[in-house]
Amino acid sequence: RFASLKPRAAWWAALCAGLLLGLAFLIRIPVILLVPGYLLLIWPKAWIPRIKDSVTAFGVGVFCGGIIPLLVHQHRITGAWYLPTYGSADASSPRLDVNLLKSNLAFYFASGPGSRHNWQLYILAAGLIGLILFRAAFYSTRLEPGGKRTIVSALTVWALSTTFFVTHQVAIAYYPLP
Repeated sequence: RFASLKPRAAWWAALCAGLLLGLAFLIRIPVILLVPGYLLLIWPKAWIPRIKDSVTAFGVGVFCGGIIPLLVHQHRITGAWYLPTYGSADASSPRLDVNLLKSNLAFYFASGPGSRHNWQLYILAAGLIGLILFRAAFYSTRLEPGGKRTIVSALTVWALSTTFFVTHQVAIAYYPLP
């Protein structure tokens, strides 16, 4: 709604948000997994965004603030922009292995050291319940598209990174936290 009232301010706000998320990505690469959830929040009503939309500004910010500087850094350190600086196990692709899933689920959600750091699920659930109750108490009983978009975005932010790290070979306690 802000974008329709003040399109120029919304464009600059999206650019700044993209630059800051790009900086966060530059600091910790898995932050890129949060981008789809944020894109859900700012995606325009039209299916295909235009140059003047907030999505474009956000994408330019992420690209210029994080992706390009990271590729330059990778090139300087390794000699090529596509070579990782991580170890081979940490740079490996996620994989669907039943034993890996069992051990990582136990590590992050049961009795493993990662479970004490995985508190964001409880905050996400409390926030979603609070959002639904707040909307039901003060607005119409049905959830508007903006509220649905917020819920889907929050679930996407949490589910995408959690799915990646549950299927990742290396399990570190703080990994799922953005």
